[in-house]
Amino acid sequence: MKRASVIPLSIRSIALATLVFLPLAANAAAILQPLSASTNMGEFFLGNRAINKSGLSRTYTSLVTDFDAFIATNPTAAHGNGANIWGSTLGVRAGNFDLNLGGTFLVSGMAFWNLVGDVSSVRQFNLLADSDASFGNPVNLGLFTASNVLGIGASTSAQVFTFPQTTAAFIRIQILNTWSPTSDHTAFNEVAFKATPVPVPEPTAICLLGLGALGLASRRRRQREFF
Repeated sequence: MKRASVIPLSIRSIALATLVFLPLAANAAAILQPLSASTNMGEFFLGNRAINKSGLSRTYTSLVTDFDAFIATNPTAAHGNGANIWGSTLGVRAGNFDLNLGGTFLVSGMAFWNLVGDVSSVRQFNLLADSDASFGNPVNLGLFTASNVLGIGASTSAQVFTFPQTTAAFIRIQILNTWSPTSDHTAFNEVAFKATPVPVPEPTAICLLGLGALGLASRRRRQREFF
């Protein structure tokens, strides 16, 4: 029987081990426009008006414009006599407003334009994140209170709500109440998110993984030959 010899790890195997500990490059968080909106509260004013950037004093390019830089310009959202807002069916003051992000992202904040001085504006809400539209296993991002005094006249300033960075494809605004228990309905103006794409291995990294796996398999074969 041949005597087993110790064969050093190949350069490819070392590259594989090193790759596991390489940090992923961080991207600046951009502002994300949801792809679609739905609600179980009805639509006195259409839900897509809350995500179509209508009424914004400044526009943005989804997933390109830097979130923090955009918010720093104090973009306001105009009411437009109902043309730019979502409003629930009359008499409905609590329920879910769901947002399809159009993909899976790392989300860490929400810009929310409420209504100024309107008792029908959103007050308290839970924010939920999930990878599925059914929200069968949601992550609770927290309980928040939306102001209804930010802005002037019919133009609302954005309120930013932050939370730990979470992977999500869908966000639910679980509205608990409005600023008056006898408001006509529930309404708000616009919503957008602070997000970055979920990092994926670069092609070079994938090649290194494949080469490393081949190196390890080759080393094991050579070791077996000595027995």
